[in-house]
Amino acid sequence: MCIAALQFAASRLLASGTPRPLKEMWIAILVIVGVYLVIYAFELSWNVVAVSPVMLDQRGHQERDEMAETIRQLKAERDQLDQRLTEPKITPQEERRRQHVRGKLHDFTMDERHVVRHILDHGEISLSVLMRLAVDPKAIQNARRKGRESGLLIERMDQMAGERWLSVKLEFQAALEFVLAEQSS
Repeated sequence: MCIAALQFAASRLLASGTPRPLKEMWIAILVIVGVYLVIYAFELSWNVVAVSPVMLDQRGHQERDEMAETIRQLKAERDQLDQRLTEPKITPQEERRRQHVRGKLHDFTMDERHVVRHILDHGEISLSVLMRLAVDPKAIQNARRKGRESGLLIERMDQMAGERWLSVKLEFQAALEFVLAEQSS
């Protein structure tokens, strides 16, 4: 309707009295193109002012959410890798030794465990040195007996010095160290 009104107004202004079809056709084409350009300009300004910022904001939120999800996945992967690095891999044999030592140490009192810890810390210690430590002699005797019976301790006699020496059985040293540290914390 607007096109018809513009065409009518333009034809009246440019008309010189006699109708000219070619001239009116060009006027109609120019009016249609002009109206199209005006509509296009309004649409473009609407998109720039109202629609584009909303779309850009939505796209930004979507990209931010995707980045946050990627960061969460990478952190989870990093945590798994850190856990693999911090948890030492132990063999099934070592795990069985730890279970065996836990079971055997369950029968020991706290003082007897301290005696076993002294023996473990020194590698091998003479019974006389162990008795001189500020440890209960009864706890030393019980730990010595229980340690030999359980197979955790080895006792040897030095014939030259006439001294008894106590040490932890080599295959149980790592397991005993682990279990005593585990129980003390």
